[in-house]
Amino acid sequence: MSLRKRDIIKNALRTAKDQWKEEHGWSSSTSLLQHHPHLGHHKDAKVPTSSSSGQQQPLGPLPINPAQRLTLPPIEQDIWKVAKHASVCALLAMSKKDDTEKLALTTLEYGMKTSSGTSLVLRELLLRPWLHNQSAIQWAITNDCQVFLSDARVQSVVEDVWKFYGPTDWQEVPDHPFSIWKASSSTPLVDYLARWAAPRYQAFIGLVCGLIYLGLHLATVSNKDYSSAHPFDFEYGYYFFVCSDLVFEVYKVLLQPVQAVKRPSTYLSLLTAGFLFTSFVLRMVAIHEHDDLEQQQRLLMLSYDFLVWATPLMIFRVVLWVDNLCWQVAKARHLVSQCIVDALWVVSLGIVTVVAFWIGLSALQRDDMDCLTMLRHLALGALHSPEISDTLYYQPLAAGAMLFVYLFLIIVVIGTLLTASFLTTMLTVYPRIESVRRLFLASRCAKQPVFGVFIANVVIELIIGFFILILVYVFKVNKNDSKAISWIERARQVLWFIVFFPVVLVIGIIEGIYYLVVLGRHRLQGYNVLK
Repeated sequence: MSLRKRDIIKNALRTAKDQWKEEHGWSSSTSLLQHHPHLGHHKDAKVPTSSSSGQQQPLGPLPINPAQRLTLPPIEQDIWKVAKHASVCALLAMSKKDDTEKLALTTLEYGMKTSSGTSLVLRELLLRPWLHNQSAIQWAITNDCQVFLSDARVQSVVEDVWKFYGPTDWQEVPDHPFSIWKASSSTPLVDYLARWAAPRYQAFIGLVCGLIYLGLHLATVSNKDYSSAHPFDFEYGYYFFVCSDLVFEVYKVLLQPVQAVKRPSTYLSLLTAGFLFTSFVLRMVAIHEHDDLEQQQRLLMLSYDFLVWATPLMIFRVVLWVDNLCWQVAKARHLVSQCIVDALWVVSLGIVTVVAFWIGLSALQRDDMDCLTMLRHLALGALHSPEISDTLYYQPLAAGAMLFVYLFLIIVVIGTLLTASFLTTMLTVYPRIESVRRLFLASRCAKQPVFGVFIANVVIELIIGFFILILVYVFKVNKNDSKAISWIERARQVLWFIVFFPVVLVIGIIEGIYYLVVLGRHRLQGYNVLK
């Protein structure tokens, strides 16, 4: 860990460290601790070690002899002197070493023992952004702190945050988007509306938007009058989704180009949106083509071809809309994506092989078939279904020799390498799948609360964003202290709830019924309050 980062962390927590020292009577120097062991005030306890069985043992308080702490690495020795709350976050920020993670867990245990209300204290220690606007959970994700994330208490907080984040403490969340309304009191309705900025409910919105989009697409594909009539009313709504989808995907690529290029889901989404937008443009052009009916039919058929090609891709995209809600789906997506990424070199080698033999066989068969037809034959050959008679029609001897070498390379060599690459990836990645699961669960709950952008409200976000850009860059308005921007943000949230009102209403009814059922069950069991 660089000295610069250590200095930043120590400066950020200097005030808390001094207060902690004054409260507990600690000396300002390490040498004083060595010569005055009576200043220690903790009970004996060993730092816990990780268990192969995955079961977490309760962590005791710190050792009574301060000299024992001097055996830890210098990073841990420096940071241990900070306040008990912020030190959990700081320890995770400073190092990836297991010793530091165990010390962070010990610090967490100490903070809990000196406080009341265990669940609230855990949330405060792990979720508040103590350092550089990041919480302890976020620092653990950044540094891949598996020892810390595998602790039972940390996992319980992660689970509770995913399920209940929003209605219980949204007013304590820094920069929560719903705080712009300056609600003086918390009511069930206010809490429920604020809850929709939480990651879990944002995932619900994304899933519902995707399923509506898919339903409109399947209805358009099944339209028997696609090439003989103007679009139906629901198809105009579908094409609104198509245009919004393309704009949304391009926006995500421009917003984070490096991360987008590394994700295979980016190519799937962009390819699907491109096919659907091309289909839409061709159909609109064909509808307004009145002079040449034959050309009109060709355009309509080509439009329908693009629509059909995008159909399996749309089905695959359901995985992208569900993975935040289901670990099993996210697990399959992670494994498949990793296999594809690791096998790109084999795919590239196969493409080079196809192109090389395509050029040679096209030269031999140039008097019999065009280049694209030969490419189709070779592509089918790569998939174990070559059209031998067409490929060897004009030059059977020379073309047969080339075809033999080509099929050997594609089927035996390239196919074996592709299988070996997939197996290697699975053997490498699958043993770490539990670590991936912990990172996945922590990452989805650590997202900042936001009323997000989805396919259904892209147009509204573009309009609102345009006005904000005008105010900030043309009129030089301070974005953090402007009544005009505050009112625009309020209008944006009102429009957001109007667009997604059916989803908010339906899920609200479902949660209300579930709450009443659970409440009635506990009342029948003798409880007066819902635990």
